[in-house]
Amino acid sequence: MTPKTTVRWGILGCGDVTEVKSGPALQNVARSELITVMRRDGAKAADYAKRHGVPRSTDSVDEPLADPDINAIYVATPPNSHAEYAVRALRAGKDVFLEKPIALNAAECDLIDAAIAETGGRLCVAYYRRALPRFERFKQIIDTGEIGDIRLIEIRQFKRGDDVSAQTWKTDPTVGGGGSFVDMQSHTLDWLTYVFDRPAMISGLCRNQSKAQEAEDLVSFVADFDGVAVTGLCCYAAAEDEEQVILHGSRGTARMGFFRPSQITVSIDGTDTVIDLPDPPHVHQPFVERVVAHFLDDAPNPCSAKAGRISTEMIDVIFDRAPKQPMRRPKMRKTPSPCIDVCKFKREGHCIGCSMTKTQKSMFKKLKKEKYRAAFVEMLQAQQEVMGKYTHWAPQYDKKCAKKKAKQKP
Repeated sequence: MTPKTTVRWGILGCGDVTEVKSGPALQNVARSELITVMRRDGAKAADYAKRHGVPRSTDSVDEPLADPDINAIYVATPPNSHAEYAVRALRAGKDVFLEKPIALNAAECDLIDAAIAETGGRLCVAYYRRALPRFERFKQIIDTGEIGDIRLIEIRQFKRGDDVSAQTWKTDPTVGGGGSFVDMQSHTLDWLTYVFDRPAMISGLCRNQSKAQEAEDLVSFVADFDGVAVTGLCCYAAAEDEEQVILHGSRGTARMGFFRPSQITVSIDGTDTVIDLPDPPHVHQPFVERVVAHFLDDAPNPCSAKAGRISTEMIDVIFDRAPKQPMRRPKMRKTPSPCIDVCKFKREGHCIGCSMTKTQKSMFKKLKKEKYRAAFVEMLQAQQEVMGKYTHWAPQYDKKCAKKKAKQKP
């Protein structure tokens, strides 16, 4: 088979996101050509093609998928069709550039993963902030310790209740998977996974306070990324607009807006340094350059399906819609739970034997890494020593560990 020398694109869904952000990027990047655009409204597809100098247009999904002149598909439709079109494109032998979020939920992500494994095709998820210069610089602040050790990342987004998108699907959970939080903050969640990988734990609270739309208008969440705490507070029925992400370090802070043109402000010892890295006119373009290199040169995937699904899984947990696993006896970990049947005198609120609250018990269950579980047990024993009571618990815990042939406290 002759190696591809050019990515020849067909767009499914040439809507607003393709007008400036992404469509021109597919045309401007070297070794990349936009051949056809599709939209259900054929007249709008033809108008798009005329305005952007695209050779062909259609109102049929089938045409680009069957066209041998096209070797890559950009799926820019609403999220409820992402999984279907991505799977169809992969099975048609096309590489796929898939708009975010990758799918409505983790179950749909599984369908995409299966199609990639079945076809051996390539797929990139359009979390383009991974390649924008100011976001790379923001990541560098963390990686280099410029403001010290990161203690907390604070995410805030408030929007006025009357600031409603004309694209009604963005507030229809059956189409977009949620409301403004899913549409926008999926980018932030993905950026966090780009910097730190998968979180050790995450939990959230969602409410529809205004009842002005079907989707949520208040979302708060907390997460732990390898010891870095993250808090998010997003309200889409507020009185005023506000949006920023703040890195709180041991030596200073850094802040930047994620959804508006924004400088980075670094504050250390009372001195502010402003970093100005304007976004390019077509914000997808740096990312598309990496996508093209991946498709043609086997360069690293800028955001694989495996990486892109993590933010969707996080949203499932925040929205409390993650599949509930069947109850089964867990395997013994190296560090058993502090609540290890040592104390038989339980009462509402806390266990008399170890004074561990329900919140602490829940927190321990969510810790996946061994070092965090061991540190938690050590912290709990230190807590009891300070309290000066319940002194029977520590030796009982060690005895239980020995009986189960598990690791005792560090």
